[in-house]
Amino acid sequence: MLDYYVVGADLAQGELALAHDEEEIDVRRVGRWAFHFGFYMSSSHKQIVAKCRLYVHSRKIDILEPLGRGDQGEVFATTRRTAIKALHHDVDYRRERDVYLRLRERGVNAIRGCAVPQLQGFDDDLLVVEMTIVRPPCLVDFASAYLDTRPEFPPDVVAAEQMRHRETFGETWPLVAEIIEQLAGLGIHLMDISAGNIRVSVGS
Repeated sequence: MLDYYVVGADLAQGELALAHDEEEIDVRRVGRWAFHFGFYMSSSHKQIVAKCRLYVHSRKIDILEPLGRGDQGEVFATTRRTAIKALHHDVDYRRERDVYLRLRERGVNAIRGCAVPQLQGFDDDLLVVEMTIVRPPCLVDFASAYLDTRPEFPPDVVAAEQMRHRETFGETWPLVAEIIEQLAGLGIHLMDISAGNIRVSVGS
């Protein structure tokens, strides 16, 4: 069950207070610059939720239930019927944000019948991206993707990965391969190719 954290903020004065259980952190006149110096850059669940609470507070919405959690960040539903994803690390955040900006720029909302979340907002200091919620068949999670330049790998590594993907996706692999190719045509090169991120089924 998700622990909710109380976030009290006077944004005009730049004052912030976070409270969780018996522990309390009180930061005076913190300002957004503090995030760049790592004050909230820890990968802990507590600080991820604190960043999400700050994001929704600034947009006059609220957090609902958690939607997902992984190595790179956590995702929550909001009262605006969107999802917010808070990333642990700046590099992952910028990849995710930039892919969504590219998709919005090209007007892409689906690829080969798979829904693509639409960018709704982002915060470079909090490392939070807000997007529409999609359901299968769909594509999610672009934090490992590269824009425009694909990393080079030895041929044997590429062949082993192709074999692994074929085994993972089975009958749907031809469709998944087309999706990957179309994304590459947009300059988006997926690295984390998994059934959790490319959610398709036979007949999609």
